[in-house]
Amino acid sequence: MPILNAPLPDIEIARAVRDGGIDAVAALDNALGAVIAKLTAEQAEPLKRAFGHAMAEVIEQIINPAVRSFPELDPVADWSTIVGERLGARLVQWQARQHSTDAGDISPH
Repeated sequence: MPILNAPLPDIEIARAVRDGGIDAVAALDNALGAVIAKLTAEQAEPLKRAFGHAMAEVIEQIINPAVRSFPELDPVADWSTIVGERLGARLVQWQARQHSTDAGDISPH
């Protein structure tokens, strides 16, 4: 049962919540993919189940409530586009932090 039962207040908040959830699922999938080939089938099976459970929870608790609030945000055919956009946004943020650090800014980010 979803913890987030109330509709989100506007589409931009719902989009940010949905995109963050999709980004989290993609990160989990990438992490699993990076290690699964290095494991025996016996070692991989519980890890795959744990990651699958975590991804299902993110979908159920984060992505689905956002889409229920605004059905036009249904990402059925658009997951890879959203993942690419989120990755690009994280890269820009990282580069900005690197630039400010290189410029002598020592404030926490």
